[in-house]
Parts: sequence; C-alpha cells; structure tokens
Amino acid sequence: MDLTDAHCHVAERAATAVLSGTPEEVGRWIDTGVDGVFSVGVHPWETAGASCDDLQRRVAEVARLAGLPQVVAVGETGLDALRGGDMQIQERVLCEHVRISERVGKPLVLHVVRSSHRIMASCRGMEREFKPAQLRQAWIWHGFRGGEEEARQFVRLRSRNYISLGYRFNAVAARSIPADRLLVETDDSAVTINEVALRVAEARGENVEAFMAQVRRNLHDAGIVRPCR
Repeated sequence: MDLTDAHCHVAERAATAVLSGTPEEVGRWIDTGVDGVFSVGVHPWETAGASCDDLQRRVAEVARLAGLPQVVAVGETGLDALRGGDMQIQERVLCEHVRISERVGKPLVLHVVRSSHRIMASCRGMEREFKPAQLRQAWIWHGFRGGEEEARQFVRLRSRNYISLGYRFNAVAARSIPADRLLVETDDSAVTINEVALRVAEARGENVEAFMAQVRRNLHDAGIVRPCR
C-alpha cells in the first residue's frame, strides 16, 4: 500500500504510515522484523534529566539507525517550551538531528510546542552553518495546531518546509497551507488516516480523493519513500 500517514506511533499501522520512535523503539522494530518504514529521534521530552553522556550516546544511535534503508526520516526532534530539558539543551539536540538529516539525506520531523520563533531562528542558524545551497532536506512540522500566520511563516522560510496536520487542527490555517506543502498524520490517536484526511479536505473545500493523491505526491517530494526491496 502507498504511504499516506506522515507520522504515527502505532506499529499496527505500518503498512501505510511512517512509524516514529526512539532509537530503542526503532531498533526493536527493525530487529523484530516489523515490515514498515521508520523515523528515529530523541524527543525533546527525553532531554529532561538526561546527562550529556546519555544524550550523546542516544544521538549517536540515531545517527547509526538513520543510515539504514528502513529509516526514511530523522526525528521527531524539536523544541517544547512546556516539557523537557533546558531549551539550550533541546536546541543542541535539535541541531545534532539537523546535521544527521543532512548527512544521511533524509527529512527532519519536528515537534514544536510554544517555540515556533525558536524553530524559525534555528532554521536560519542552521542555514548559515550549512549555507543555503547545502541545507537540502525537508523539514516537516508534525501535528501542527498553530494559526494561519505561523503556518505561512514556516512554509515561506524554506521551499523544503512542510506542515503535517492531525485530527485536531486550526481550520483557517489548514486552508492557508499551499497544497504542495501539506501532509496528514494520525500520530498516537485512535482515528484512521482516512478520517484525518476527510476532515482536512473538508476544511479546505477539496475532494478527499484528489487531496490524498496530492498528499502522496508531497510525501514523495519531501523524501519520504519506501526503500526498494
């Protein structure tokens, strides 16, 4: 089946979703033969109370796993102003994930909570580090619930930025996102990807079949593709 779900934590949905997990989870899924594709990262929440040595070890494991063909994205990573370690620590871990994403040539999946200004600044800072011509990989803001202006700013920031909507979203923002920058996801909810797609398509006033065809194209354009078997 085609990939339609950009971000999911439920292994039973592996046929149509990108399964996102910690290095430990993704390593276990691969070792036990889960037939799917994966995104691997150290979540911002996991920086709370973690030692520098532990974070370095886990980021190194992200880098190792990210090189495997079954892993199609890096993250989720990002910034959370409500939960997790100190923001400076979260930013350092985020930057390491950006470097891994660029090194392995796979998109970055972002978790952003009340820190959109910091994410925008981090994006600009990483572009200065890599130079604009070298920061090539897509950034996917997963579970976006922000407003219209926030969505516009993020997609304008880089031509490789995408926004992924779950079951709950801002309908005005959803209508403002360019069709070729929009993805959908189930995250950890009980709803199906078809239910999410129907809600988003209705909010945008679009036919759901045509909408999902565009979503599949966007996943491919963002670099989320199944490896050849």
